[in-house]
Amino acid sequence: MSERLPPEQLEDLLAGYVLGNLTPEEAQILHQQLADYPDLNAELQKLQDVLGVMPYALPEAVPSESVRTTLVQTAVTPGSKRTFQPVLFPTSRPSGQRRSWSPRQWGIPLTAAALIAGAIGLDNLRLRHQVATLQAVTDSHEQVVKGLKAELQHKQDVIAMLERPNTQLVALRGMDDMNKAYGCVVVTAGDPSAVLMLKNLPALDSGKTYQIWSIVEGKKVAGTAFNTDPSGKAYTKLTLPIETAVNGFVITLEATPQPKAPTGPMVMASTL
Repeated sequence: MSERLPPEQLEDLLAGYVLGNLTPEEAQILHQQLADYPDLNAELQKLQDVLGVMPYALPEAVPSESVRTTLVQTAVTPGSKRTFQPVLFPTSRPSGQRRSWSPRQWGIPLTAAALIAGAIGLDNLRLRHQVATLQAVTDSHEQVVKGLKAELQHKQDVIAMLERPNTQLVALRGMDDMNKAYGCVVVTAGDPSAVLMLKNLPALDSGKTYQIWSIVEGKKVAGTAFNTDPSGKAYTKLTLPIETAVNGFVITLEATPQPKAPTGPMVMASTL
């Protein structure tokens, strides 16, 4: 059995693995640590789950075929002054090459919040390119530009929350037939504002809604009713009770809007 690495080195390796930014040697070291110390797999799964929700859980604005054609022509036309270069997440690096991104080199404590804030920041560059390019090509696609701006604003709001002290990412897991669903609630101690982000939760037919409940002193306090988009994703702002501590969250499937108590089956749950 290999010797367990110091916590800071383990966190750096786990973050690099999730972001696809390890050298082959680092990846081998991490795989050995995961094999020798099974408890590390839970931390790795947590980071993968939360990163899986962000930024792809947020609403997407898809340009029309004509817009995409115009963008491609603008990017490849000789002499064009405008080009679009998508920002991609890094893949694995050659042996011996130094990691280009490391939270600790800036003195940032490596938590799930810091990891996701960095990932969203990269994705925001992609959105800024898309917004700028669409505005330059034509003014006739204002609705697409508006959708991209709204998506960008959602992500900036989440980044602002993640940068606050005492911010937590509370993981949510699907139950029974919806066990593929996962997500998180972004909460800050003492602040009633929170954000719910989910993935792989089936969209409901008209007349049905999902309802999130805060667990306070063993009782379920009604939160926001919501639905997911056709791809099973959701991004919803919440207002939490702050008079007493919230001990967890559950989500139920309801046939009536804004029930005072849960009446439908529980589909997701989490505890702080």
